[in-house]
Amino acid sequence: LKGRKVLLTVGRLVERKGHAYVLRALPRVLKEIPGLVYLIVGKGPEKPALERTVAELGLGDTVRFLGEVPDGELLYLYNACDAFVMPSRNIERDGHVEGFGIVFVEASACGKPVIGGRHGGIPEAILDGETGLLVDPSDEKDIAEKIIAILKDPSYAKTLGGNGLRRARAECNWDSYAERFRRALEPA
Repeated sequence: LKGRKVLLTVGRLVERKGHAYVLRALPRVLKEIPGLVYLIVGKGPEKPALERTVAELGLGDTVRFLGEVPDGELLYLYNACDAFVMPSRNIERDGHVEGFGIVFVEASACGKPVIGGRHGGIPEAILDGETGLLVDPSDEKDIAEKIIAILKDPSYAKTLGGNGLRRARAECNWDSYAERFRRALEPA
């Protein structure tokens, strides 16, 4: 990975997570960020289709499927990446909706800028333009533009990542959640 920009996704390899859209965005990204490597952590039923997409797009030197990674080792990958991306979307025909997305907070807690789909609970995990960027999860051009914006501007990436880290520390911890729960239970 040395000397290369690193993009990371952590999540089950299922249609809802949007891996295929990131793969289809990569040819645009590679024109601006040559040498990029995209690490995909997780396993699931979409892996064969994703591997075919990688082959069809000639991305064999760019994409690495890492499979399951123990929780204790994920920290190294979050810290190694330059940006985290997972453009999850709702798939209403199957009743699949993305929840809060703890992986976005995990990446933010490592000071990394994050990119996620503008669906489900993700806008609660990512403050658009502050801790990361929200995308139309079915728009490869939008995904590519947001990846390029972060990876081509280290100062912007650092600002988003720093904001995410501060938010993760201040709001995404047990004490903060317990206090919110306590307030919710108080009589009006």
